Amino acid sequence: MTRVVVAGLGNDLRRDDGVGPAVMLRVARSAGPGVTVVVNAGEPADLLEAWRHADVAIVVDAMDAGLEPGATRRIEAGATDGQGALADAAPFPGSASSHLLPLSSVVELARALDAMPGRLLIFGVQGAAFGYGEGLTPEVERAVERVAAEILDEVGAAFAP
Repeated sequence: MTRVVVAGLGNDLRRDDGVGPAVMLRVARSAGPGVTVVVNAGEPADLLEAWRHADVAIVVDAMDAGLEPGATRRIEAGATDGQGALADAAPFPGSASSHLLPLSSVVELARALDAMPGRLLIFGVQGAAFGYGEGLTPEVERAVERVAAEILDEVGAAFAP
């Protein structure tokens, strides 16, 4: 049976850093059997255990890559350039989250420990405000439904024959 893990990273008490948990609320409503939904407010290294035996892992996190607030970026970690070299040398640049270990470091650690899922997708959402406080900025709030829909499409594709 296919095993899919969907994880939202972030702290919903740090404004746009809470985009991961917000997306997970939407995904959890429609996720079916075989899908594990995880919210991780602290240490993303915990993801290693969650996705270790997953066929597909999808992670959502806030980023600060200099884009317009609410812009999204989808990265397939482990994708190759066609010659066998990793095309994603920096799988998740510009992380703005409050994690102790950046997501890009978690991916590199997973590679080193042979703990990568079969396929790893990372969705980054450009934030605007990362200070203390509750609530997403309007631009990031609008991105939540869009990212959740994209994730549910990926989940559906993972279970397609």
